Amino acid sequence: MSSVKFTIGLRLITLLDGASSEQAADLFIEAVRVASRLIPTKPILIIIDGLDETDRKHLRSIVVILAQLFDSLPDCPNVKVFISGRTDNDIQTPFAEPILGTICVRNLHLDTDHLSSIGDVTMYLRRHLAQIVLDHNLDWNEWPGNQGFDLLDKHASGLFIWAATAVKFFRQQIEDWGRERLIFLLSDLNSKGMVDINTSYGFIILTTYKNQISDTRESQWAYATFRRLVGAIVVLYEPLSLNDLSKILDLRQTPSSPAVDVIQFIKRLRTVLVAGAGIIRGQTIPRLHKSFFEFITSDRVEAQFRVDVNSSLRTWDPTPFSAFPGQINHLHIQNSFGIPICL
Repeated sequence: MSSVKFTIGLRLITLLDGASSEQAADLFIEAVRVASRLIPTKPILIIIDGLDETDRKHLRSIVVILAQLFDSLPDCPNVKVFISGRTDNDIQTPFAEPILGTICVRNLHLDTDHLSSIGDVTMYLRRHLAQIVLDHNLDWNEWPGNQGFDLLDKHASGLFIWAATAVKFFRQQIEDWGRERLIFLLSDLNSKGMVDINTSYGFIILTTYKNQISDTRESQWAYATFRRLVGAIVVLYEPLSLNDLSKILDLRQTPSSPAVDVIQFIKRLRTVLVAGAGIIRGQTIPRLHKSFFEFITSDRVEAQFRVDVNSSLRTWDPTPFSAFPGQINHLHIQNSFGIPICL
């Protein structure tokens, strides 16, 4: 399902780059109609997750296309479309009356304060922490313990991204440092990283870099490496693998120094830079959640870790692109979240 969703997303953007919105809508809607007629007795489910994370350049056009698709649903009774996203104006307006509220379209607002949302997040948190306990031969009564779990659940407060980030952080830390650190991490996260998701992001970054650096020169290089690598991920329009990022950036403290180990860097920060729990290797493609992008480019993060989008763009050196003959024709200079950039 994820590969199909990814392909559809890329295809829509490609069509919009080279065709009018009307032409792109016709092609997309006709593809759905053809699929519906080919297998009329079986249900077809189209899932579009995180619509608000679409490139701002194309977001409104894509939403208009999807709104037109809803007009065609009566002709495709076996097709159902599920779309999730924030309530941005560019998303809400095309779905406004008379489309919303019709027999074909239902608008469901997921309130994180609603008991059903809180219950879903509680279930997710309990299941994944129980899996960590099982995987590492822990005792639930010792870690996280019912009281510790209740505190985590209270801090999550129905917010899935908070719970998911906490779970990934615990799993990463126990794999890196062993079981003895979990008790301290649980206490620290409950006391220092409990306010909101931004506080949690800051806690994770500071914990990762705590006691890692000995002198000023090394610390400045470590912070610069963070800004360069994360900044590159932020400004790249198309995602690149870690191998490709390493070749393009070719980060070195001095001209004669060995290149930064990009894979090891990403492993240390996988909680916020990599989706899922798979093995990190050269082919891994780092991805930022929109909330982390907004955090890392704002004044809510410590200055030494703050990513300046314009500065990240200006630090690109075109020389390493010769390592990709025939593969990279040009580099988009707009970040994947569509934030305006001044050069």
